[in-house]
Amino acid sequence: TGMTIAEIEKHGFHAEVQVPSETGDYLIHIGQVHESQHSLEKNAEKHVNNVVHIQKNIESLLLSLKKREKLNSPVYSEAFIEDYTYLDLLSDMRDEAKKISNGNTTLPEFIRQFRAKFKANSSTEIALSYVYNQAVENKEDKKISAYFDDEFEGTANIYFDLGGATKAFLDNKIILRGAERQKESDDAIAKVKKLLKASKNLAQLKIKFENSKDDTEREMIIRVISTLTYNEMNAKSTDEYNETVKTKREKVAVDIIGKKHVVGEDHVIVYGNAHKFKKVIDEYNEANPDTKMGLIKLSPNEE
Repeated sequence: TGMTIAEIEKHGFHAEVQVPSETGDYLIHIGQVHESQHSLEKNAEKHVNNVVHIQKNIESLLLSLKKREKLNSPVYSEAFIEDYTYLDLLSDMRDEAKKISNGNTTLPEFIRQFRAKFKANSSTEIALSYVYNQAVENKEDKKISAYFDDEFEGTANIYFDLGGATKAFLDNKIILRGAERQKESDDAIAKVKKLLKASKNLAQLKIKFENSKDDTEREMIIRVISTLTYNEMNAKSTDEYNETVKTKREKVAVDIIGKKHVVGEDHVIVYGNAHKFKKVIDEYNEANPDTKMGLIKLSPNEE
């Protein structure tokens, strides 16, 4: 990576060479932690703080790698599709925001253009807020929050909602590219959403149990919680779940990067820390003996 183990650890990561490289070329997997069902639970604040802490470290690490000229190629990231469309629109939004700061367009016109391009959701609105406020240097009389729906006002945390890699991209510090393809991404999202819904129901039941004073009701809630907990754990442990949410997406990511790889290059990917790329890299190397890559895993230290 161009950085010593001690330097990597200063950024809050533990380094492990999982697949040695014969050529000196590596895929560097920066493990990330992001929003999950844990944000719905009793310790939600601790989880959010941990996510923010790790995402700040990811940004810091990426910028350090950039300074050492190890990021001449793009950073690949989960959650973004290979065709670049969403990221290109974010780039357009960043450029349009600069026009506002130069007085070449108005805020309402910027909002209109933005919402014509994007399907409004919390992530795009947060990105919009961040980019605009950076462009106008956060002048109080030009805050964009007044143009947001109430649900977005004052609640955005760029690190928790979008992540350190996306923030570095919005700051125009790195090039970001998608490591997903639409079908595999959609299939995984469907699986995770189903699990998140169950987790939300579970979290609500736990709160109801804590607030209940009726022994009969509490006993009934315990039974339901036990059933839901068993079903949730069982769902996450099935081969089908892991194949859809993890393995297929890992294969897609390595295929996308492998098609761009030339000997003499390293590649950086920001992807969930629970993902394991070793088997996929081994398979890639067997199928592509002339462009083999090693694998370095950088696992984040919790706060």
